[in-house]
Amino acid sequence: MSGSIYYPDDDFCVGEIIYPNGVRYVGVIANDMPNGKGKMCYPSGYTANGFFSNGALNGKGKLFYENGDWSKGKFVNGQLFGKGKILKDNQRLKVIFSSNDAYQLDESKSDAKLDSFVEQFQNMPKEYEEHWKDVLLSMP
Repeated sequence: MSGSIYYPDDDFCVGEIIYPNGVRYVGVIANDMPNGKGKMCYPSGYTANGFFSNGALNGKGKLFYENGDWSKGKFVNGQLFGKGKILKDNQRLKVIFSSNDAYQLDESKSDAKLDSFVEQFQNMPKEYEEHWKDVLLSMP
């Protein structure tokens, strides 16, 4: 890891971290890692913007891909989870993220109905996830 990290109040700072693999982080740094609002840039052109906690995206964030597509939503330990949006092939879609997979929602449904379904989906036991994916894709 290189770059300068300066802690003016011995707690946190805004700075830059450059990792040996070429990944570059610019934003709030605490405990020698991303902790706060920032941007992680990868050599491939992929970027992650949002709130970092202990080096991983946590809370609202957005991923930008090399081809111009993006994904945005809530992150839990670096993975998208719950209701979000994506831009894929110039088409904006409402989705549910689970294990970094995206499942398209029927946008003709009311937000209240979608929110209720998302809440159920987020709280389901992992062993039922495959069944719920089928239900989600055929939601009336």
